[in-house]
Amino acid sequence: MCEYRGFIRALIVLSCVGSGALAQAGDTLTFRDALMQVAGQGQAVKASQKAESVAHEDSNRAKAPLLPYVSAMGGHQHYAYQPTAIAGTQKMFTAQKDFNFAGVTAYQTLYDFGMNGANLKAAREIEAGARENSRRVRNQAALEFITAYFDLLEVNKMILVAREELTSLASHWHDVAIFYREGTVTKSEFLAGRVKFASARQKFLTLKNQRKVAVVRLVNFLSLPAGVGLSIEDPQVHPAGKMTVDQAMASAMAERSELKILDAQMNAAQFREQANRAAGRPALFADGGYNYADNRYQGRNDNWDVRMGVKVNIFDGGLVKADVAKEKMRREQVVEEKKKVEQDIRVEVGKAYWDFKNIRERIMLAKSAALHATENLRVNRVQYKEGDVSSTAVLDAIALSVNAKNDLWRATYEEKRVWARLVVAMGLDVCDTFLKGE
Repeated sequence: MCEYRGFIRALIVLSCVGSGALAQAGDTLTFRDALMQVAGQGQAVKASQKAESVAHEDSNRAKAPLLPYVSAMGGHQHYAYQPTAIAGTQKMFTAQKDFNFAGVTAYQTLYDFGMNGANLKAAREIEAGARENSRRVRNQAALEFITAYFDLLEVNKMILVAREELTSLASHWHDVAIFYREGTVTKSEFLAGRVKFASARQKFLTLKNQRKVAVVRLVNFLSLPAGVGLSIEDPQVHPAGKMTVDQAMASAMAERSELKILDAQMNAAQFREQANRAAGRPALFADGGYNYADNRYQGRNDNWDVRMGVKVNIFDGGLVKADVAKEKMRREQVVEEKKKVEQDIRVEVGKAYWDFKNIRERIMLAKSAALHATENLRVNRVQYKEGDVSSTAVLDAIALSVNAKNDLWRATYEEKRVWARLVVAMGLDVCDTFLKGE
């Protein structure tokens, strides 16, 4: 039996050494800094910010026709034949064969029935939609990071529970080995303990691998080099207390970026429709300028001019009519899309809300179950040593305790993940909400 005791001691040492893999060298990752980094510098966020900048420049481009157009020119003129005018039987030169010239001209649309103004309003609506899209992408990136962050914390707790399970099984196996040596238990009980320990060891190794995968996922979010040491903190998160599903729905309908983007698209289509209608109407304009030519045959080398006029589109082959109809159809299309999005959002909010309510009840039950399972294991161990229960009862108590603790940790971190999903579903800023209590 000495070989059994030596083998059991080796397994206990092995389980303790294996648990050391949980700790990794590296600086502690502050939840606040990491979340702000992902929400501000993530690849998806940067791409959406570039799109927002493009939309801003489109607004500047749409504003340009409302301002005067000024151009300047200058150069040197050369004629092959010197310009000449005929007056009766005489010929006279009207310009030099070579001369320098310069000029400045300005053009301004005075009134166009609001065409350029409507185009500017449409561009600004698109820019507002781009800003909302950046907010949506930022929220989604933060949600994905939060999910990955608490997934890693959950795996860490599971590893700690697995360590406790290995220690409990090894301790129980040691007791069984002593009783087996004394002849008070059968060999099947001894072998059952050995199988349980091996199974728990496999689960422990699987959890360690899951932790490595979770670390890689988190490192990828932060754009850190592969293999970097990572030690994370467990932040304090304070989910909202009393909130009805109607309040959550109302918040989503008012704050969701998807709906605001569609509203911006509808408004932009309406403004473009107005601009296209105005394109078929007359436009009042004014232009003028200053011209200078180095010409000794003219009474003055320079001159000013100003003119006002009206431009009108006589026939365009039905282009204006088609553009108006297209924008009207586009607006109606977006209206239907918004109805579908609203339905999807209601389902999303409802699911997140009731998941959040459910997980809070599960946490209360899991806490009670974990306490009872711990006490049950203690009682069974004492009774086993006194010979009142079998080895199977102790193994069942260990498994029950492990499951209860795992359920508690799963519920604890699921509450934070579900709360993040609910915040995003309601259209609120998940970064501000999660960092409020930090």
